[in-house]
This record gives sequence, C-alpha cells and structure tokens, in this order.
Amino acid sequence: MSPQKRRPPRGRKRFRIPVIDEAKKKRVEETAQGILDARALYPDKSLAWLYDPETMPRELREAHEANDRAVMDLYGFTEDMSEADIVAALFDMYAEAAAAADAAEKGDSAQRELPLDL
Repeated sequence: MSPQKRRPPRGRKRFRIPVIDEAKKKRVEETAQGILDARALYPDKSLAWLYDPETMPRELREAHEANDRAVMDLYGFTEDMSEADIVAALFDMYAEAAAAADAAEKGDSAQRELPLDL
C-alpha cells in the first residue's frame, strides 16, 4: 500500500515560515520564556490586569518588546519598519507562498516545495 500525501483543504492557502537558524530559534525561545517569567511575578493578577495598558508591569512590557524584536529579526524585518511596512511584507510573503502552493497543485515540478502551515 502506498502512503497518501497529506493535502490542505481546498481554498486554504498556506504561509511560509522563514528558515530558522539555531541562534535565532534560541533567541525567540528565550524571549518567549521571558514573557512567561514576567507573568509569573504576578501570580494573583488576571491576564486582563497584566495586559491592561494602564496596569501592565514594566517587566512584562519589556519582555514582549524583546520578543517582538526577536520575531522581527527572524523574518528579516528591521526595527525602523512601520506597521504598514510589516503588513505589506507579510502579504508579499503570503502571495509568494500561495503562488508556490498553486503551482505545486498544478504539478509544476519547479515549485515542488510547499510552504509550511502556521
């Protein structure tokens, strides 16, 4: 019996995750852990309190900012990019991934590598 290929549901496009080197992966993991550690400093506080702009602890805000920088670096984005620039770049990446998926569905051998699901 031959193994079946797993295909995404029709109409669903996939988004390519960037190639992650070990140093960048470790940095994202460490900054994500920093968020959890900052939240753990306030065990009696609700998520609503922790993430309210008026009450958010400095440690938590700084941990999220560090994580934001690590994820931006993962995608090759610079800190001076505006939100509009980031959204535009993400849409460009999505369009490229969608085109690759469409080409692969049509059997284009030059586009065999499918993007990963998020």
